Amino acid sequence: PLIPHRNFVSGTLKLKTPSPKYLNTLVFSPYYLCTDEDGIVGLERDKLLHDLGFEYPSFFHTCNGLKNITDTLTGLTWLRSNFWCAIDGLVFKVTDPSMSSYIDNNYSGSGAFTASAIAYKYTPDESTATVTDIRGYVGRTGLVTPVATITPCNINNVVITSVNLSNLRNVQTKDIRIGDEVTIARAGDVIPYLKSVVHRSVESESPPFNLTHCPSCSTRLVFKGVGQFCTNEHCEDRLVAQLTFFSGVDGLDIRNLGEVTIRNLV
Repeated sequence: PLIPHRNFVSGTLKLKTPSPKYLNTLVFSPYYLCTDEDGIVGLERDKLLHDLGFEYPSFFHTCNGLKNITDTLTGLTWLRSNFWCAIDGLVFKVTDPSMSSYIDNNYSGSGAFTASAIAYKYTPDESTATVTDIRGYVGRTGLVTPVATITPCNINNVVITSVNLSNLRNVQTKDIRIGDEVTIARAGDVIPYLKSVVHRSVESESPPFNLTHCPSCSTRLVFKGVGQFCTNEHCEDRLVAQLTFFSGVDGLDIRNLGEVTIRNLV
């Protein structure tokens, strides 16, 4: 099997000349059909996608009332691991056209979402790992982010070896230390995060993590909100991050000029 699925799909689509061998394994599944044609509303609009030949999710279940929705969720726990493609939840839609229109017009607010369709996310799968190190990494804006290195753990066929800890306050609130056994999950089945500390061995107990100076240039860090910043404009790690971004796909898109080469030049 090709894992992880998201990396395989995005990597294949980014190639200028992708191999037909890999392209033939991809299936386009549209999420929604935009049409003003009279008479095509609600589930009829969704089913039309399937009739047009698209591999639109063929699973539909009609619920009547909140109790039926709850029972449906309980009965569909098997769907996550048995559906024809990877899914992380279900979508509940109001099928009555007039009621759907009324809800969207009165409760959707200014956002892009529609109140008549609500997503239900499955509880993310979890795994346990041991924190082997915690270090600060300097970004292009000078923001220093603590990152934990952990023993490899597998969640949904994705091997995770490091986790972004967001900021010092998060580390101190959860009291994350080197040597701790922790719970790792993936937000939205994508982004790994450290959920909680499970166990701390007395023999391997380490002091609380603290971050006061830049790990690259030793400049004292300055708090801006919950973030910590290195104010040294000549900080090596900060310059490397800036040049890497500037020369990357979101900047000049210079080929064969990556972080390793830039660090050797700085």
